[in-house]
Amino acid sequence: MSLRLSTKEVAQLRAALMVLLSPLDFTSVEAWRAAARGAIAPLVRAETTVSFLPLPGEQPYQADRTIDTAMYAEHFYADDVTAAYAKASGSHAFTWQSIRATYERPDRSAWLRSEFFNDWVRPQRLCQPCGLIAVRSPAELPCPSLPEYSGITGLWFYRNRDTNMLGVGSRELGILQLLLPAYEAGLHVVVRASQERRRLESVLDTMSEGAMLLDGRGHVVHQNPAMRRFLASSAGARDIEATCLAAGRVTLALATRKGLKSAREEIGAPTEKRIKTTNGVRHVRATLLGSDTVGIGPMALVLLERAAVEPFSAGELHDQYHLTDREVVVSRLLARGLKNSQIAEVLGVSIHTARRHSERVLSKLGVHSRAAVGAKLLTH
Repeated sequence: MSLRLSTKEVAQLRAALMVLLSPLDFTSVEAWRAAARGAIAPLVRAETTVSFLPLPGEQPYQADRTIDTAMYAEHFYADDVTAAYAKASGSHAFTWQSIRATYERPDRSAWLRSEFFNDWVRPQRLCQPCGLIAVRSPAELPCPSLPEYSGITGLWFYRNRDTNMLGVGSRELGILQLLLPAYEAGLHVVVRASQERRRLESVLDTMSEGAMLLDGRGHVVHQNPAMRRFLASSAGARDIEATCLAAGRVTLALATRKGLKSAREEIGAPTEKRIKTTNGVRHVRATLLGSDTVGIGPMALVLLERAAVEPFSAGELHDQYHLTDREVVVSRLLARGLKNSQIAEVLGVSIHTARRHSERVLSKLGVHSRAAVGAKLLTH
């Protein structure tokens, strides 16, 4: 069959194929889906475009205008044969002419009188559909809200009115059949990317330190249990979370500025910020994850780690506790658990001198036992 496409239409077809085959060139699955709908719509002369993709972490239903999906789920989806038809037919391209017999039962006049057509299709302006349907495993594309649609994904294109002309025909079907393999290939990449991200999330969930993932738009797509617990139990949690979000978004912004999009395998060097919380000092580290790591991206991984406890420096001990240089040395030896006799041996002084140094250190630090010296010398 010759499609007899104009030069403009050939360019549109080529552009649509490139979009479908290149999901990794987009900052999110949502952006890829929107671009795919926008690229195909002119080729099939559609007035409304819809994407259905029940991918974990994504909004299954997306359209270029508001459609009352709640009313559909509550009243009309039981009358819709699309799910059963799709599973029976498998992956395919379709136009209204190729599928109308499935809906117009027992004949067209019955369809035009039906409640589904008059109360849903016409008011929502979803007439004479055409598009692409791909069927995969229900486990890959689960749809808990509408289980019958698990495993089904598609790009649908509609006219605002139902007419006897049935204008979408063999030409549009030929175009859609050319696009179907590209859609299935792009979809495969998207599903694999989602699986890789879920594996990463499962690893993060085992960590004792807080972690969150931000997508390319800077939106939080995952927080591990440790992060949620910390934010729930910490005073100033809103400021702490804001600091984590800012670190991730700065990392993403720097990646965009450096053109990381073309270097998908790259993992960016982490940025770090130190913050004080009621539970101690924390390090906020943000690292860029390129597309080869998590699929469609890039993404930012933000870690909230407990800072290692560091000892006071000699200068800090002098300024805060007024220890002399010799007393600083003695304080370190006391923190290691040395007795006065051992301190005397290390310093080459008498045991009486060592005792006097130890007593002064205890007094200046405000502690009453050698065991408390070690804790006192650490910052918190």
